[in-house]
Amino acid sequence: MLNGMGLPEAMAWLFAALPGTMSGASTSRIRAQSGGPSGLGRANRRSIRRKHDGAALVTSPFARVEGPKLTLRLIDPDDADYVHALRTDPAYNRHLSEVRGTAQDQRRWIEDYKAREAALRELYYVIERKDGVRCGLVRLYDIEGGSFTWGSWILDRNKPPKAALESAVLSFGVGFDRLGCCAAHVDVRIGNDKALAFYQRLKMTELRRDGHDVYFLYPRSQFEADRAGYLAILQKGRA
Repeated sequence: MLNGMGLPEAMAWLFAALPGTMSGASTSRIRAQSGGPSGLGRANRRSIRRKHDGAALVTSPFARVEGPKLTLRLIDPDDADYVHALRTDPAYNRHLSEVRGTAQDQRRWIEDYKAREAALRELYYVIERKDGVRCGLVRLYDIEGGSFTWGSWILDRNKPPKAALESAVLSFGVGFDRLGCCAAHVDVRIGNDKALAFYQRLKMTELRRDGHDVYFLYPRSQFEADRAGYLAILQKGRA
């Protein structure tokens, strides 16, 4: 039986949101054009904001995204030490933009970001295992005019098997299914061979190269055509 998203009910958990609520790094940036159901973005924006202690907070369907071994949850200022340590670790930051400042600076950045989150202009996720151990980050930003950018993707040594595929499917699902976008442009730095190979396995179409980056197109139609196969891979390894 198919659910409202056209997925088998047994697979629907992968994109469920709770009520109310690669090793190495890629500097990929995704720009996606809107193409979802008419008015979906506006309806979602109206439905997911609530007031708490004078501040607008993002609730479902964006606040929490569940997969078989991973959960994406919106970042909190208390994650600042983790984010700073991860982004300044030479094992993970080779293909990221340079990080300057302290963990306290990172905390202030997250506090400022929360206003963009409340306005649904940016969604910054901490990737966690099911035991609550943090194992990475992924971010959707510049969410306006029917487009978004995807990046800041890092998976650390605590990631479970198939974490790259699962975190990508979950985060792309946010952009395509929940934001209602229909296509994504991806760029990755030349030399980031793991990310480059991964995007090619996702059947993204290479558009061009320059001296620094490789540019891909990833249509929503391609994601939807291959999603059942990705879900089967992830479901097979589900504990």
